[in-house]
Amino acid sequence: FLSPLRFTDTESGKSESVKALTGGNQITGAFWVAPAEGFDWRSSDAIALVEGQVDALALAACGIPTIAVGGGSLPVWIARAVAFKAVAISSDNDTAGEKAAEKWSEQIATYTQRSFRLRPADGFKDFGEVMEEIGRSHLLRWLKDEAPQLALDITVHKDGAARICEMMQGFPRLLRAAHLGELPSETLYLPSPFGDVWSIEHAAAAIIEIDRAWAQRARQCQEAKRDLNVLEIESLEMAGRFLDGAAAAWNGDTWLDAFVCL
Repeated sequence: FLSPLRFTDTESGKSESVKALTGGNQITGAFWVAPAEGFDWRSSDAIALVEGQVDALALAACGIPTIAVGGGSLPVWIARAVAFKAVAISSDNDTAGEKAAEKWSEQIATYTQRSFRLRPADGFKDFGEVMEEIGRSHLLRWLKDEAPQLALDITVHKDGAARICEMMQGFPRLLRAAHLGELPSETLYLPSPFGDVWSIEHAAAAIIEIDRAWAQRARQCQEAKRDLNVLEIESLEMAGRFLDGAAAAWNGDTWLDAFVCL
């Protein structure tokens, strides 16, 4: 389960950063990911090209069909595959990435005149890093402003797993700090949706438990190919409000003294 861009083993509770894994001849192959099950990227009017697989997952989570080529070289068949599409050239935001972008642009120029350079936001090397640091909702808003050519109004059916992942991906720093044991041990007080106060003595443990429980629920939804029911949606929204309040109450070092309004 990605939460977000981290793998959590639900049995051991250990959490590790996701790394790119490839198999076969990487020079001639590519990794592609669509924004929804059953979505055929070949029928899309727009697509993004990135270097890393995690970058592709990050953009796909924002509704963009994406191909990761596994480095700075573009397989020869890619140019024909993206013919007539709007192509976001989204190689890494570094010297090697800029060289790759120039080369990719030349390679696909014969097949499409609708390519454009889409760099990650300033200060970030790639879109996987952007997703991990600021979360999906902020990345999506940034993309809508920076890349209107990608038509991010693609309607994607949300199954239960997608709903859960979307919520959890909004709190990358908080979840990472909880799993790494970096959250303070003092009691956290937050107003609850019911007008009373949540008094969480072990906030980090509560946050990790929310992550674990919803990871398990997402897996169940994915296996059963089902959406959340009404009660589950209400519970998910409540968990989101709690995490939102906790994220606002944590200043990177300690819990703030004042209550945080949800």
